[in-house]
Amino acid sequence: MRFLLVDRISNIESGESISGVKNASLSEDFFTHHFPQLPIMPGMLIVESMVQLGRWLIAHETNFECGATLTEIEDVKFRSYVAPGDQLLIHLSRISREDNESRFSCEARVDGALKARAKIRLHNFPLSQFEEPLQVRRMFNALYRPTDGKESPWRAVS
Repeated sequence: MRFLLVDRISNIESGESISGVKNASLSEDFFTHHFPQLPIMPGMLIVESMVQLGRWLIAHETNFECGATLTEIEDVKFRSYVAPGDQLLIHLSRISREDNESRFSCEARVDGALKARAKIRLHNFPLSQFEEPLQVRRMFNALYRPTDGKESPWRAVS
């Protein structure tokens, strides 16, 4: 993936919610032109980080048998800018699940201040159609650093 917009997965709650982190570094490609005199993270990349986090939740809860694609974005609100040096804390809570679709309420915050919120709908698909499940599991294991300390991030990949 060219733009991996989740640097760490910090919490998963029984397939119903997930939290993660995106560190906004000045070395990110998008800061070069958005905007040179006042670099800010594009709003749609904040939404994309939410989508990627939802995708990780779905992969994890299906034992890496399913991936997910975005089918709907609604009620997007951007409150203020995300700048280089900010640590974006993202949280998704599942609102509903029907057949192969899940709806999530999403928030992104920096230092407790709300930067963006949205509702997204993701559609599940068999992961093996597009990606190697073992590779996805390895990437998940590299990103998952639980804050509660209950599970070692360096567990074996089966």
